[in-house]
Amino acid sequence: MNIYSWLPFTQQDLAAAAAVTVRFGVDYNTYTYTESTQAYVASMNGLITGPMATKLEASYSTPGVAKLRKSQQQVFHWNRHDHLAAAFGASSLTFVVTAGSTWSAHTK
Repeated sequence: MNIYSWLPFTQQDLAAAAAVTVRFGVDYNTYTYTESTQAYVASMNGLITGPMATKLEASYSTPGVAKLRKSQQQVFHWNRHDHLAAAFGASSLTFVVTAGSTWSAHTK
């Protein structure tokens, strides 16, 4: 039985959407204290909209957060994920992603 005949997308479409979701998760959860706001957000070009980029720039460069990230020399790297297609509509697909990151912080 082909369940995709019931759905508004193909198996390839689902796989492509899942790949984008994972790529965004990796880029969003991988950063280093040496990285500029622009470089951090640029890693997600093609995956996010302009308004989302603006929000991410604002949150990444929040003074207290940025200062702590630099003073502790924080480095984060996405190392695992679990995802589940949670809902879909005629022209949308929603994934819920659970992320796990490894990180290090060094105080001077």
